Amino acid sequence: MILPGGETAAGATLVFEPTRRSSQGRVRKTATCDEDGAFVLGDLWSGLWKVTCGAAEGFVFRFNNVEIPPGATSPFTVDLTVPAGCVCGSLIDSATGALVDSGEIEWLVRVWRPGGGVYPADLRRSGAGRFSLKGIPDGRYCLSAFVPGYKRFTSSPFEIREGRTVDLGSLSLTLSGYLDLEVVDRSGMAVNYSLVYCNEKSVGNTVEENRRLTPSRQLFFDLPTGKVLIRVEPRGCVPAEKEVVLPPGQRTRLRIEVSRK
Repeated sequence: MILPGGETAAGATLVFEPTRRSSQGRVRKTATCDEDGAFVLGDLWSGLWKVTCGAAEGFVFRFNNVEIPPGATSPFTVDLTVPAGCVCGSLIDSATGALVDSGEIEWLVRVWRPGGGVYPADLRRSGAGRFSLKGIPDGRYCLSAFVPGYKRFTSSPFEIREGRTVDLGSLSLTLSGYLDLEVVDRSGMAVNYSLVYCNEKSVGNTVEENRRLTPSRQLFFDLPTGKVLIRVEPRGCVPAEKEVVLPPGQRTRLRIEVSRK
């Protein structure tokens, strides 16, 4: 069995059920794929079968009308190649209508399943905001975009069927606060930090919300605009805070000094 992207379904469990009801009642025959994605299953009669595969990362793939022809002898090879779809589109600035451009800083586009917490595709890229994500199994998905200087964008749900391409067109992003934060001690030495608060709300807890340039310097986006209060709590240091004005979409540099305990 071959998954999207050409990977084998190592360790996946396959369940075969006849499409037509058998005189034996409900029939379910199971097999497990080896490390090469191959499996062996005997005692199957000719006809149409429905095959369900529980693969890794929570995905379930179904194949209807898998045919075993009359007179087939064992072994008979069944091709179970999962269709692999594609999602493409572009990210545009809602104010200007132009493609977003993050310069040398990477932006992230992620395809994920609503309610499932499973995502089959990520794309990290710098520069202009055109994207194309391939190798996505059939199913219902949403797409989220995390771009420096813009609010997080999440699309409406969409369907990928039979390995086709879904073009989401131009996705409009709204400008947000964009902070370039460096933390040093009183002597100017770099201070490693992780806990950051903006107006008393914790920020930058995931790789989607920030980019780490050095241990003492990080970029934060999807922040409020206007005057905000930034507080840092580095380990081994006294917490410190400072006000800063964040214009929409403009990378704003801030340096906070802390005292070591």
